[in-house]
Amino acid sequence: MGRYSRLLIAILVALCAFPYVLLCQTQVAGADALFQREARQLGNYLAATLPPLSTASESAPLNAMLAAALPLNRDLVSIAWDSRERHLEASAPATPARYPAWFGRLVKLHRGDASFAFAGGATLTLSPSPTRPLNRLWDMLVAQAAVGALLIGLLISLLAGLFSSPIALLRRKRRVGRRLALRASAMEAQAEPAPQTPACGQFDALTGLPNRAALSARFEQALAQARERRLPLAVCLFDMDYFQHINERHGPECGDDILAQVAQRLRGHADGRHYAARLGADEFVVLLSGQADVAAIEGGVAQLLAELQLPYLCDAAPLTVSLSAGVAIYSGGDCSTETLLRHADHAVYQAKLTGRSRAHFFDASLDRDVRTHHNQRTEVRLALRCDQLCLYYQPKVNMRSGRVVGMEALLRWRNPRRGVLEPAQFLPLVEHTDLIIDIGEWVLRQALRQMQLWGRAGRHWVVSVNIAARHFQRPDFVARLKAILADYPGVAPSMLELEILESSALDDIEHVRRVMRACQALGIAFALDDFGTGYSSLSYLKRLPADILKIDQSFVRNMLVNQDDLHLVSAVINLANSFKLSVIAEGVESVAHGARLMQLGCDLAQGYGIARPMPADAVPRWVEEFIPAPAWQTGALSLV
Repeated sequence: MGRYSRLLIAILVALCAFPYVLLCQTQVAGADALFQREARQLGNYLAATLPPLSTASESAPLNAMLAAALPLNRDLVSIAWDSRERHLEASAPATPARYPAWFGRLVKLHRGDASFAFAGGATLTLSPSPTRPLNRLWDMLVAQAAVGALLIGLLISLLAGLFSSPIALLRRKRRVGRRLALRASAMEAQAEPAPQTPACGQFDALTGLPNRAALSARFEQALAQARERRLPLAVCLFDMDYFQHINERHGPECGDDILAQVAQRLRGHADGRHYAARLGADEFVVLLSGQADVAAIEGGVAQLLAELQLPYLCDAAPLTVSLSAGVAIYSGGDCSTETLLRHADHAVYQAKLTGRSRAHFFDASLDRDVRTHHNQRTEVRLALRCDQLCLYYQPKVNMRSGRVVGMEALLRWRNPRRGVLEPAQFLPLVEHTDLIIDIGEWVLRQALRQMQLWGRAGRHWVVSVNIAARHFQRPDFVARLKAILADYPGVAPSMLELEILESSALDDIEHVRRVMRACQALGIAFALDDFGTGYSSLSYLKRLPADILKIDQSFVRNMLVNQDDLHLVSAVINLANSFKLSVIAEGVESVAHGARLMQLGCDLAQGYGIARPMPADAVPRWVEEFIPAPAWQTGALSLV
């Protein structure tokens, strides 16, 4: 081989090596950016949600949040939390490495941990996991090497015709061909089946769709064209509902298969005008360009969402998967791609809040609402920390005997600007966050503390406390309840009554049943609140071991003028009697309400007609002065 031939081969080798170097640099930078973004998001979320943490005894909220957050942030291998007492760690699920050990030592990913300081003295350190990004990089290199090996073989075969010694060149070609064939076979055996794309650095290794980097470039181009042509551009963000449950129940292989099937369906809609990409995890983006108007966009999104929600195959069996879609539309003006994606993300969040498995279109008021809700949740968190929350108590009475049988603890917020607020004015803001758990435990402690004070004064009343669904479904609910009860030894557990809604059992009725049984073993009674307003009430009444039914005030309030409500109240009372349960009516606003309820067989009641909720220090005096209505006496019932 001559000098120029060797030089040419060296140039070819350098050209072939260049894509590998570029790919490594791109993926390393992308992995570093992904880790920093996930770490920042998780740190900000914890900082905004957790109360100040300083001692090991306060680590339970953090541990629970980390257990839920780590599977969603699989590039974070471990999380260390330093408090003033001890050091805790939580590790992400291990991901098996598909690359050889030397490759991990050769490629260095992530150049440091990310640390965040919380109020109270706690420090959170997030450590990077190289396994998943190195797996992706190794798969891309293997795929690119296979293509490169074939191209080199073709170039060598073409050069062979230029050499002057055909026999020697033929022998050399055969040797090189055998080596390349062995190398390609070995790479194919190691690599998982993946679509062979011409630019692997711009495509997702699992689905074959363009990745975030490719989407960014195409998005800028599409937005520029939309501005120039004055046509709308729609950004559709699809997010799979409960995808983590699929991975947990059917395994990650099934999850990956479903992601690939989603990509295949999206690829079928991608053409010259439309563009599909995988944003990451279970999120996909479709750009709809060149649509005539918003109505055409709505029709296209509805058609695409309907196709994406057709059954998928998981282990050769059909599996129904729902998706939520958020759509942001550019229709002119100065708007960036980052802003449109953020708007689409807000719309997805709104779609999930309103029931999932649907599409929601972004508007400017939604963006304001999201910011407003965040600020309001922050206010509620500060109210808990600054002792602005308090409990009022509403008496429950036996109308027939005139005896006070208990109290219901009702939460109030003494807002410095808006006055005393009822729960309906602020709890919906936090009922889907872990802050509702902190508030629920605070209410339990305050109620037990007050019961202990009343008990020392010789006043023993059963107090009922409302428990939110998220709080009640917490895995350590019973253990936490036992610990709280232990802090108030002067209160017998039988004096505590927990009220839950029927909807608390919607997700896992067997778990709720077990929790109720465990609490009842301690002596605690359970009431089903607002009975009849939820789903499958009769089914839940049969399966849930409740002690008391509470008739919803919306039925009681109108039963004197509405026959349907009267029949419903009568039916609930008869149902409670059939199941040998106690029954109490809410919303008794007049003497006539109480008399009619007693005629129907319900003697226990509460409502404004008996007493309004009042501060704890006003309860003893009210009890001393309470006189039941004369019409509630047995002999006067027939006069009402």
